Amino acid sequence: MNRVEPFLFMVAWACVTGCGDASPALRDDLAVASPQRDLRRDEVRLARDVQPILMSACSGEFCHRLTTPSRAYAFLVNQPSVECDDARPLVTPGDPARSYVVDKIQDRNLCAGHPMPRGLENRLSPEEIRTVIDWIAEGAPNN
Repeated sequence: MNRVEPFLFMVAWACVTGCGDASPALRDDLAVASPQRDLRRDEVRLARDVQPILMSACSGEFCHRLTTPSRAYAFLVNQPSVECDDARPLVTPGDPARSYVVDKIQDRNLCAGHPMPRGLENRLSPEEIRTVIDWIAEGAPNN
């Protein structure tokens, strides 16, 4: 048996027994460092995923009346907030951190006004917020 064969045997053994498997803590850190989309769908779609959230939370009486995907898109994407002196866009495609709508639904860094939707009982769920953020991060496509 030459010197390479024992080495190959050890490598094969390590692969079979799972040597080098990341600890649970390391796996959690990796999950945070490289988030993955929900495996239920490949991308967030405006009409299928975001519009139902907007219809239920933002389209009531005295609200924004975002009743169709095209109306929601025109209202939100690349439109300046009227509340902010810096004309911060409501939705900056590909950049949730620069999208004022994310601040409004998360109740942070508000220029004026109230968090949206109004009223604690009407707040979006964490999953709904994640859906909106993912849609923006994916470029806020008009789909």
